Amino acid sequence: MNLLLAFVATAIPLQTSALPPELAPAVTEVKAALSARSTTPMENHARFMTAWNRLEASVSPSFERKLRMAEGSDFDSKLALIALDRRQRRSHYDTLQARFWTGDPLPSSFRASGTRPRPVPAELMTEANRLVWEYLLMRPGPDALESRERNVADALSHIASPKTLPLLEAVVLSRLSASSRLRTVQFVAIPLSLLTESESPRAARAALAAYDVAQRKRASSVTAEALAREFRFALCGGYPTDAATTRVDAWLESARRWASAGRDQSSLAALLNPAAARE
Repeated sequence: MNLLLAFVATAIPLQTSALPPELAPAVTEVKAALSARSTTPMENHARFMTAWNRLEASVSPSFERKLRMAEGSDFDSKLALIALDRRQRRSHYDTLQARFWTGDPLPSSFRASGTRPRPVPAELMTEANRLVWEYLLMRPGPDALESRERNVADALSHIASPKTLPLLEAVVLSRLSASSRLRTVQFVAIPLSLLTESESPRAARAALAAYDVAQRKRASSVTAEALAREFRFALCGGYPTDAATTRVDAWLESARRWASAGRDQSSLAALLNPAAARE
C-alpha cells in the first residue's frame, strides 16, 4: 500500500466490507481521490471523475442485491451501489445534476460569473432520489460554489435516511484529511451539520473523530479554543443561530451517553465549552 492509500485508510473509517473483492481496486481508487490533496477544485473534480468512471465500468448488476443490503453500514458497498445506480439511471442523474448542482448561468446583470443552482423542490426530496443526492454531496465540484452543496444537503435532510450516515462520515473525514494544515473547518460545515441530525452513536463517533483530525492538523496559528469554537459553528452548518446552537448543544449532551471514555469525553467537553479547550 502506497503512502496515499495508507493515509486514506486512516481518514475513512475501516469496517468489515461486504464489497465483492473484484470491485475493491476501483473503490479504493475512488476513496483515494476523495482524500487527495490537489491544488484547485478543478483538479479534485478531474481526479475523482477519472476514478469514478472506472468504478462505474467495473460494477455488475448481479451485485445489486448484496450492495443494497450493506449500503447502510458499509461505505465501500455504498460507493459501488451509487456507481451501479448512476450507470443504470444516467439520464436521471444528469438531469438532477444539471438543474440543482451545476445550476443555471447567472443573469448578465450579476457582476459575478458562473452559475446558480435552483432550489430542490419537495417532490424530488424522496428516497427514490437519495442515491443521486448522496452522489452529488460526495462528488467534488469544479469550483467552490456553496449553494450546490446546500441544495443537496436540504434534500438529504428532508429524506432523513440512516443509510446516508456512512457517506457523511466518509465525506467529512476525507475532506479534513485532504488539508495539510487546517486554518478553517467551514468547508466541512454542511456535511458535518447533517451528522448532527442523526441521533446515533455512529454519528457522534464520526463527529468526534472529525474533531480529532482537525485538532491534529490545525495550523500553529489556530489555538485549541478557536478551533473548538469554529468546529461548533461548523456543526451548526456554518450559521450559529440561537436555534442551531441550542440544537447542537442538545445533540452533544446526548453524545455523552454514546461516547467512550478518554479522548471522546475531553473532545465533548471542549465542544460544549470552547473556553475550556486546552493546547
